[in-house]
Amino acid sequence: MQVNATFNTHEAVKALKSSGFNEKQAESVVETINKAVNETVATKSDLALMGAELGGVKKAVNETVATKTDLALLVAKVATKDDIKDMATKDDIKDMATKDDIKDMATKDDIKDMATKS
Repeated sequence: MQVNATFNTHEAVKALKSSGFNEKQAESVVETINKAVNETVATKSDLALMGAELGGVKKAVNETVATKTDLALLVAKVATKDDIKDMATKDDIKDMATKDDIKDMATKDDIKDMATKS
């Protein structure tokens, strides 16, 4: 972006000429300085635009990054070791009876029938 920074080229040429530069040298130096300044200096408009862009980035970050509060709420929803200490483990389940193990066991009805037959 070309910037029109405030730089009085006429005064700069006069100052260089009074220091011993000829007209052509002074104008060349001032033109080089003016070009460099205008290519590298940010204006208030540039800064305002950058601020707006950074505001958009900040909003996007705030919408996608978890805060400490977000993490605290998540932790509150997650089961703790105490919450799961009484749950069955894989080893507990392996030790449980299978359908084949219990097919020959007596049912409540079998026990009632046995009680009435005696």
